[in-house]
Amino acid sequence: MTEVENNDIALAVKGLHVGYQLKRENLVVLRGLNLDLKHGELVCFMGPNGVGKSTLLRTIAGVQQPLSGTVEIEEKPLKNFSAAELATKISLVLTDRINAGNMTARELIGLGRYPYLNWSVKFKDDDLIKIEQSIALSEVGAYAHKKIYELSDGQMQKVMIARALCQDTSILILDEPTAHLDLNNRVAIINLLKNLTRQTGKAVLMATHELDLALQAADKLWLAGFNVPVVSGFPEDLVLNGAIDRVFELKGFDLKTGQLEKKSLGKKVALKGSGHEYLWTKNALERNGYEVSDEADYRIHILTSENTISWEIESEGVVATNTLEDLVSYLNNEIVEVV
Repeated sequence: MTEVENNDIALAVKGLHVGYQLKRENLVVLRGLNLDLKHGELVCFMGPNGVGKSTLLRTIAGVQQPLSGTVEIEEKPLKNFSAAELATKISLVLTDRINAGNMTARELIGLGRYPYLNWSVKFKDDDLIKIEQSIALSEVGAYAHKKIYELSDGQMQKVMIARALCQDTSILILDEPTAHLDLNNRVAIINLLKNLTRQTGKAVLMATHELDLALQAADKLWLAGFNVPVVSGFPEDLVLNGAIDRVFELKGFDLKTGQLEKKSLGKKVALKGSGHEYLWTKNALERNGYEVSDEADYRIHILTSENTISWEIESEGVVATNTLEDLVSYLNNEIVEVV
């Protein structure tokens, strides 16, 4: 797998207007864009539905013509690349499920080598090595032999990423690769892409709605909103300067945690414990309107043994519960909401 030098510019857009050429006048979706993507960097492109994320990705990938401005791949204008040359620079992963008939996952991944094949359309040893490397990097070896129609959505998405890797480009562009996936697969895809930037030095640009995961994994965010300029920066900078709030118009976004604020109902409890049991107990309490404070009449002790967890609530007496659901239910009956 080709490795490239980190931190140099893989892709840049300069004064870019994207949209659609209509008969009477152009429909501009995003305008005046000046952005860059570096090798070894995972950038998450975020914004509300309909703002133009897919339009920009298609334009950057050469599928759609820009209305004005330029796209540069490693300092060379996109318009100067032939289709064959561009296929060795950019690989594109879309959300559309493909109809691959009786093709296996390994065969689909092998399609990524077609930009490098001659008229004989026969894999050479180097091509076969790239296929196996892509399978290993994408962690799809356990089902590479399966037919495409046998794969789950999460498995299929990882196979499509493997095909893009097999194409051996310096830039990967993905349009909402975690859409319609369960939490486990969403986290797996984000972690996979993050690891790929570190292992291969490739530049990865993905459109996503997963704000919580993007804040944890992205090296940089591109934020597009309606009637506001597109901005780029470190996720933490964009939280602190209010850019994320302006784009998403979030209500109750907690700057301390990067999550939605949990509204306190004025009910206080003290909590004693440690480890992940403490964190998840605290989460359950705060989600249900309780403030964890040392100054409280109700004191909760987390008791752990080898295979069990229980909670003791101490006030005028002591009550024990075996689940957080029972704990919260007991507190709801005992503690009056402070208005």
